[in-house]
Amino acid sequence: MVLQREPAAAAVYGHLHVSPASNITVLVTVTNNDSGFSYSVDAAVNTAQKKSSFKALLHPSPAGGSYTIDAKCLSKTDASSVEYGCCFADCSKSTVKISNVTFGDVWYCGGQSNMALSLGYSFEKDSSREAILRGQYDNIRIHGVEGNMNIKQPWSTAKQAVEDDKLFDYSSTCWYFGESLVDELAAAHGDSRDKDLPIGLIHTSRGGTMIEEWVDKKTMNSCHDVCIVNGVTPGIQYKELVKPYIDMSIKGWVWYQGENNSANDCILGSSARKSGYACLQLALIESWRAAWSAIPGTTDPLAPFGIVALPESGNLGHPENIGAMRLAQTGVP
Repeated sequence: MVLQREPAAAAVYGHLHVSPASNITVLVTVTNNDSGFSYSVDAAVNTAQKKSSFKALLHPSPAGGSYTIDAKCLSKTDASSVEYGCCFADCSKSTVKISNVTFGDVWYCGGQSNMALSLGYSFEKDSSREAILRGQYDNIRIHGVEGNMNIKQPWSTAKQAVEDDKLFDYSSTCWYFGESLVDELAAAHGDSRDKDLPIGLIHTSRGGTMIEEWVDKKTMNSCHDVCIVNGVTPGIQYKELVKPYIDMSIKGWVWYQGENNSANDCILGSSARKSGYACLQLALIESWRAAWSAIPGTTDPLAPFGIVALPESGNLGHPENIGAMRLAQTGVP
């Protein structure tokens, strides 16, 4: 796993099972595996929601290193803290551990089919595989959720993904972004430490989706002339693929979407008039930045947001719409 490096405070968070009337605390301990130094922080615990949760902000950490993070669920008593009254996941344990953690820059990749398209379908897949086996991209770690075009991929190094025969199932756009970023950092920083900066890639796309599925209700209601077609559930991808990562401090986002909105005769609109796709694209960026940066000192409220312009091949049989869609993607009036 890669957590966001300083100056941001990275976050560790999750769900709890809590016994009624329990006075709960979650103690999170971070251990540097190289030096043995460790520190602990108390997580904020929320038992008011249907699912109880915790979130701990870690000390801002420099890039690199190898860490282990433990979270221990404790029920407070007058005499002492004892391990009962709360538990994680399936309640088989009251302590969970994350191993092989490093700090670097974390990027969230989302969108529809072009983002989801697997690396195995790209022309340069074999070149990437050979470069990984040579150790060229040892500083990239990848993570992906299961979708209608991709398999679930827990955090792993690129080399581990090759050895497990899963690299070619990963998002090609997300991977090539990370690959290019590493190449540019190496060229810009030469022999400095930043050339080996750990890069974490999170892939969460879903083929065939529309932008209306990727925003919450408040954001969608801020725009007129939104496009709701049969089979589309507004906000569903926000709930399933965006919201679970909002508590994670990140460097920025890469977004590749628009084909289905362009092909369904949706109003592409104007951000100045609060209309159509142009309004939703700008509103999505603003709402995601606000959600991820809600706690000061975590994700930068002006974190970079990269948008992939649709190519000619992305018109899904409607080439007449591609120019207007590209303009709408920019969010200009």
